[in-house]
Amino acid sequence: EHAQLEAAHAASGNADEMRRALRERFKSCNTKYENGKPNMEIWCDNEYHGRSARPVHVYTHLPFGSDSMDTDRNWCTCLRTKARKAAEAEAAEQVVKPQHGKPTFRLVDYPECMGKNGKVMQHCERPHDAKHP
Repeated sequence: EHAQLEAAHAASGNADEMRRALRERFKSCNTKYENGKPNMEIWCDNEYHGRSARPVHVYTHLPFGSDSMDTDRNWCTCLRTKARKAAEAEAAEQVVKPQHGKPTFRLVDYPECMGKNGKVMQHCERPHDAKHP
């Protein structure tokens, strides 16, 4: 029983570290919502997120069982093109060849943030009550 408690405690600390690393890698978008308005603003800051970073939704999954720990999280993140391509390649590799003990993630574009030219915009609006993409 003591060994199980120690293992659970170690996994919990490891989960916290993985969450911190994911949050550092996938920095949250800036958002603004005004009461009573139908839309919220989403944008990426050149100084904080990096020049020309674009908003995208990230879904993460920690490699632990579905016990009391919260293993799935998701949020709006801002990624530059090069970082996004690297993240997408890593996510694709994880699907084909999962690595034990490593978190997985996937990236999904916000339809409202797609420009007429087919490229993701750095600043956009989406309905406040919209579901995640």
